[in-house]
Amino acid sequence: MNDLISVIIPVYNVEKYLEKCVNSILNQTYKNMEIILVDDGSLDRSGEICDKLREEDKRISVIHKKNGGLSDARNTGIRKSHGAYLYFIDSDDFVDTQILEKLYSGIIKSKSDMALCDLVYCNEKMENLNDQYHHNQISTAIVSRRKYWELLLQDENAAFIVAWNKLYRRNLFDGIEYPLNKLHEDEFILKDVVERCNSICIVGEALYYYLQRSNSIMGEASVRGDLDKIEALFRRALYFFESDEIWIAEKTLKLGMRYYSALERKLSNSRKRKKQLQTVKDIYDEIAEKFFWNKFSLEMKIKAVIWKINAQTFYQLGQYKRKFIKK
Repeated sequence: MNDLISVIIPVYNVEKYLEKCVNSILNQTYKNMEIILVDDGSLDRSGEICDKLREEDKRISVIHKKNGGLSDARNTGIRKSHGAYLYFIDSDDFVDTQILEKLYSGIIKSKSDMALCDLVYCNEKMENLNDQYHHNQISTAIVSRRKYWELLLQDENAAFIVAWNKLYRRNLFDGIEYPLNKLHEDEFILKDVVERCNSICIVGEALYYYLQRSNSIMGEASVRGDLDKIEALFRRALYFFESDEIWIAEKTLKLGMRYYSALERKLSNSRKRKKQLQTVKDIYDEIAEKFFWNKFSLEMKIKAVIWKINAQTFYQLGQYKRKFIKK
């Protein structure tokens, strides 16, 4: 088989890195692809470089659009794509020349719906930073949906979360779009995509090079991004409680609570995040109100009560009452 793979590359102010990224795709051992460069209103020479690259290889198409953010750029690329499979790469990163072949082969041989590979955190000197980022190597396997969540929660490995080290059957994205104006956008749709998979192929090779640069979105200490991540985790926990996957639900909820607790100092002066804070608290309240008595384990109940007692410390928003504890 030799299906068309649509490689979608959002582009924004990456003139220094773009050609290396695109060339790593053009040099793939798997040749049947289209490359969609989505210039998301770049203010540097990135748009010009996109047009130059298009002239050099007929597999490349370019979309110039008003800036709308990473999610909007990916959604635009998906809508314009024609492939039976979708692959995303961030425009400041690059990949091994065999990444598409190995991910595609993994899907075909295992009859899976999605394949992912390991990654390398690196800096501009090409130094391996995996130890610095506490990144543990993943192992080759074919796993069920439940096993996938278990692996993710046991290790909290970014390889299981991010969008760009994965090859997807196109139908996984039917009716699904990345949420606009959110950081950690991968976290928001991960549940929807994974829950559509019958099985998932894990390729235990580091084939994606994730560049750590100081001026990237994820390189910034961002309260907004942290809260987006917590919101995504709470929404995922709510889904799994409703699906009676209690172990996954509780682990996911505790992870979100842990991240929130770590935000205590940052939140002390976050009046501008009041609406976002309220959204996160409302989701948590919905979980607690629905499931505290009938689905929370004893350990989870204790953690929830401690949260209630320490609510003012965690949120710094004055008196905050939990609905699930009766006076």
